[in-house]
Amino acid sequence: MSTNMFGIEQARRIIADTDWNKNILWKGEGRFTFAMVEPTNFGIAAPDPKNGSANTKEAEYYKEYQADPESFVEKTVADWHKAVKAMNEEANIIIVPTIPNTDTEKFYDQVFMADASLSMQNDKGALVTMFSKFSNTERIPEVNMHKAFLEVIDDELLKRGYLEEKPKRIFADMPHYFEGTGDCRYDYYRGVFFAGYIDKPCRANAHKGRSDIRSHDVVANWTGAPINSIKTESPCFHIDTSTLFACETPYVFMDKNGIDKRSVEKFNNAAFRKYGLKPAEYVIELSPEEADNFAANSLYIGNHKMVVPIEAGKDFSEKVRNAGLTPIEIPIAYLVKAGGAFNCIKNPLYRKHIPGGFAAHPELIPGISA
Repeated sequence: MSTNMFGIEQARRIIADTDWNKNILWKGEGRFTFAMVEPTNFGIAAPDPKNGSANTKEAEYYKEYQADPESFVEKTVADWHKAVKAMNEEANIIIVPTIPNTDTEKFYDQVFMADASLSMQNDKGALVTMFSKFSNTERIPEVNMHKAFLEVIDDELLKRGYLEEKPKRIFADMPHYFEGTGDCRYDYYRGVFFAGYIDKPCRANAHKGRSDIRSHDVVANWTGAPINSIKTESPCFHIDTSTLFACETPYVFMDKNGIDKRSVEKFNNAAFRKYGLKPAEYVIELSPEEADNFAANSLYIGNHKMVVPIEAGKDFSEKVRNAGLTPIEIPIAYLVKAGGAFNCIKNPLYRKHIPGGFAAHPELIPGISA
């Protein structure tokens, strides 16, 4: 499959034809703002003849998708709309246009908006957007749509009165393999990033991990936020498939099987012992069933609420309650079959780095702006 046919000018033409009055679902100031894509172009790619499937979920469910692609996509779109409705109760949602599939190019993974860029306002007031460099080569064209979208969306929001002023946005292309907010999670409680990596990111190793550790220094330099490098292990190819932060509190949900053993100890030091916390008290371990249903890919949406996969089960919802949050159970089984869930399908546009996090600034918890 060619990966260089869909270019930036094609993306700009699609963006220029977009009805933003229809695609902007605005709730108000002081809320998360998520970019999302309706998965009408969704699918599960055939295993690459040389490198196989990009992740273990795709390998497991490719035949099911092939048996009835139309029904599979219909069910995926239905789940996605339920997720959007739940997320829009607290967050602003902006629907980015879908890239049409062609005979030669398929954009099955575009729905996983988290991965093609990362945006954050640094402590100097600049809103930095870093565009990803995919080691999973099938996804390279998605970056062009992110670029075209982010070239115009600040102005579209400003002229509708949704922004008080246009942010000082800086664009940067990541020089090393890096997959955006999916593999680089910001922990609001601590005010730091936890980011995934593997030693040799390439298409052949896509099921193990995607990012180059050298990209982490680039993120830290642009955003001013400290970053902790965590080595991922199959089947958890992104850190957001193994690790979930409670946002308002120090609790962390974790599938330890998706993290290198030495990185688990490093994580415990950075997330807990540094703050005088005991990992045994604040790590909420995920059961195999919860991990398999992408519980770690749940999404905090504000106002003490977290959108969680209903498939992860009642026990997981109870764990969320025990961490001080309200679970909103939504079905997402068909997206999970391609390797993603709620955190994967959104990209936060206006996050601000909070030095020290909520641990140092508890007064900021009610007024998250992201």
